[in-house]
Amino acid sequence: MKVLHVGWGYKPFRGGGLIEYAEDLMQVQARNGYDVSYFCTGKSNIFVSKSKLKRWTNKGYKVFEVINPTIVSSLDNGVFYPAYDTNEPITEKFFLEVVNEVQPDVVHFQEFLGIPTSLIDHLKKLNIKTVFTVGDYFVLCPTVKLIKSDKQTCRITGPELGRQCNICCTNALENGLRFRFYSSFPGLFNSKTWQTLKSVKNHVLKKTPVANAVTVGINLIKEEEFNNRRAINLMALENIDVILPVSNKVASIFRFYKPLDTIKVLHITLDHISLMQPVRFIHRQNEKIVFGIINVIGSLAKGNDLIFDVFDKLMLSDIRNKLEFKIFGYVKEEYQTRLKVYPFVKVIGKYKVKELSTLLEKHNINVGIVPSMWEEAYGLVGIEFLAKGIPVIGNNMGGIPDYVKNAETGWLNQTATAEEMFNIVSDIVNSPSEVERLSYNLIHNREKYIKTLNAHFSEINTVYSQLLNEEVTYS
Repeated sequence: MKVLHVGWGYKPFRGGGLIEYAEDLMQVQARNGYDVSYFCTGKSNIFVSKSKLKRWTNKGYKVFEVINPTIVSSLDNGVFYPAYDTNEPITEKFFLEVVNEVQPDVVHFQEFLGIPTSLIDHLKKLNIKTVFTVGDYFVLCPTVKLIKSDKQTCRITGPELGRQCNICCTNALENGLRFRFYSSFPGLFNSKTWQTLKSVKNHVLKKTPVANAVTVGINLIKEEEFNNRRAINLMALENIDVILPVSNKVASIFRFYKPLDTIKVLHITLDHISLMQPVRFIHRQNEKIVFGIINVIGSLAKGNDLIFDVFDKLMLSDIRNKLEFKIFGYVKEEYQTRLKVYPFVKVIGKYKVKELSTLLEKHNINVGIVPSMWEEAYGLVGIEFLAKGIPVIGNNMGGIPDYVKNAETGWLNQTATAEEMFNIVSDIVNSPSEVERLSYNLIHNREKYIKTLNAHFSEINTVYSQLLNEEVTYS
């Protein structure tokens, strides 16, 4: 079978669970005899004058990388040219060239970051089957997470949408010479330098009436473009043959905006997760309960403020001497200083994915915490904890409730508040036998909670086969 995947870059140029998932899936497909190709937006290069298509191979599959892509996504900072997300001729030209060369049976979209949704319409006309794994909200929200600038979940559907998107995308990167220079030499300037340059630019605009008038005009145009962006993207999704949201919440959110009938919820996994060897928790008298937090500190969306509120509550509680929190992942110096106030907190710091299993065991993590404050599509960090036999406290947000089950795999923070999380932590410290019970359940029923990459390959293979035979069943 010939499969052409479409996505947003590759490791280590891009990071995150969705990039890792795409690469893991392509590798296992290649190992199982698929003819696999990958079309992706790639690096920007100051020494290349225009966009071009680069061909190379990576671990069993062919890569078609767009160098100097026209479309630039700033992730949480949004997009500068919203109209490009729905129609951009240079990327379209390269993509159709690749489709003609590869002649795929199925095109599997992994991301639309940097990818115009107009590609879907071209494939429909060519009668090529399409699949879309939905691991974020980018087609709905230019800043990916469906969070407004006031850090509240965005549910705007009317004409005010464009205005809000414009506000949220204030700091979006503009593709141009400055961006290419920064991308080519990211180590030359730190974030403070770029912030200073931006402040100077804004100061000049405020002092220049003509420039200010032009800016207002541009903003009004962009508001309309942002409104059109979502509407056009949702219409494009109607032409996708199978839409695979990674959780039930992702499915419900997309259905809220559009009554799509081609949805089939399919949880994803990563190769390293099934390789993590579980360790059963056995509590010893007077031993502290150790809580683990991964890549949370510094991110409001991932629950930074909530965790600090919990720490403040613990400082006023007697149980602070019966527990310990260990922080994994990069922590900025300002937050390291702040964390020193709490005697029960220890920063472990940065780690490599392949090291995580050993680190969780080495540091004796008994309970994991996933305190996300956005509708996180799935939250694979929670699955990593479960794979080690570590029960999880998770907020009732996004895909987290799909795997955090009360009295089975952990404790669901129904209100997603610091107050309820503090109470859950207190109950755990006072009843460590419950951690033992849940750890035992996770280890002895592992196949129920932890999916192997090979098992997921079989699920995807079934979707492809049913699609080509026009026998797909939707959920």
